[in-house]
Amino acid sequence: MFKLNLIGGEPCTGKSTIVKYIKNFKEVDIEFKYKKIVRGYYSKDNNYCIIGVYEGGIFEGTDRLSMSVQPVLIEWIKENKNNYKNVYLEGDRVFKSSFIDSCRQILGEINIIIIKTTETNKKERHKKRQDNQSEKWLKSKRTSVYNIENKYKTIIFNNNSSIDRYEIGNSLLSKSIFDNYNEPIQKNLFDISPEDAAKF
Repeated sequence: MFKLNLIGGEPCTGKSTIVKYIKNFKEVDIEFKYKKIVRGYYSKDNNYCIIGVYEGGIFEGTDRLSMSVQPVLIEWIKENKNNYKNVYLEGDRVFKSSFIDSCRQILGEINIIIIKTTETNKKERHKKRQDNQSEKWLKSKRTSVYNIENKYKTIIFNNNSSIDRYEIGNSLLSKSIFDNYNEPIQKNLFDISPEDAAKF
């Protein structure tokens, strides 16, 4: 049964860039489609599989899939749970409690990873990619990630530089990072400041 690595975070924290690093480093480049809705890539040795579309552009990953992808993706997981060793996916389409709960029913424990960065980095990245995401929409995504973080056991990475992205990518490929996954380590590593709390 494969290990599912679900990666989430606010917009412009670098989730897609990290997954693209894994995709390129492990040569996860054989494309597949499932019922015309689920798309992704797998490696020749079937050790790695990535869900989503990475063809360049502002929005990648599962954000390039249909809004109705979740139930079909659950079907794919049921049918393919023994076909790969490691599956990675990121994006707002799937970083939801309903999807997490369904995956846990099928696979047992899954790895829930949250990527964070500074407010300055987020603003600069929004400006660089020239998106038109409103503050109201961004706040809703911030709240969604916050709720996941406080409901489940997660592993959190701070992605503030190219070196961070490289180290996070390698960490997600290492089994040792998840050895003690059942401990709620986010409570020990990160405290919510009054400034952060005021955002919700």
